[in-house]
Amino acid sequence: MVKRIMNHQEAGQKLRELRISLNRGLEQVSSDLKISLDKLEAIETGDVEYFDNLCFYQLFSTTYARYLGLESEDNQQIRIPEKPYPEEIRKEKIKIPLVYIIVSIVIIALISVFVLWKGNNSKPINGNQPPQTEIEKPAETKLVDKPPVQPIVKVVTVKLLVIKDKCWLQVNIDGDEVPIFRRTLFAGEEIEFKGEKEVRLWVGNAGALKIIANGVEQPPIGRDGEVIRDLVFYPPD
Repeated sequence: MVKRIMNHQEAGQKLRELRISLNRGLEQVSSDLKISLDKLEAIETGDVEYFDNLCFYQLFSTTYARYLGLESEDNQQIRIPEKPYPEEIRKEKIKIPLVYIIVSIVIIALISVFVLWKGNNSKPINGNQPPQTEIEKPAETKLVDKPPVQPIVKVVTVKLLVIKDKCWLQVNIDGDEVPIFRRTLFAGEEIEFKGEKEVRLWVGNAGALKIIANGVEQPPIGRDGEVIRDLVFYPPD
């Protein structure tokens, strides 16, 4: 025997009658199934639009039906409808594109009228041709010699700060074997060096020195009392 598929309102009414016959309130069902009262009321009234997706309606409705004792296919008295919306809503959705078509036709008609009106107003009266204007020739442009572009010279900048105790330093610039600086700095003293190719350091107390190379503070180079040789810094890329 083929069973008629009910619409959403009929299915919800059937579930409500079955719940009442079992003497169960909506609060009890909501507590047992962990489904909110709003969802249960939407199922019983057939309000499918309450659910964001038809799959949620199918899931909650099937769970509700099984809770009321509709377990097997043979004993099932209610078949949950699978149409996403009532037929009236589906017809209403079909009407929506028609509005856009009508609006588009009206806009095209208004544009056509405006173009024709503008074209008629631009025609000369009594066959007189509009006066022709002479086309001015563009003035000759003179080439101006641009000054040669000076190449950008990048330099390496190294700033040294003694943060505690004292530190002996030796500094060589751009590969010159003769040091440009060689002496001991004490806590609180700072000095800066610049070079076109490199700045090479020899540090007598690595833990007492803070280095800022090309504007960037460098991580510690060593421990207190540690000697660091040939620490080289280059210009930024």
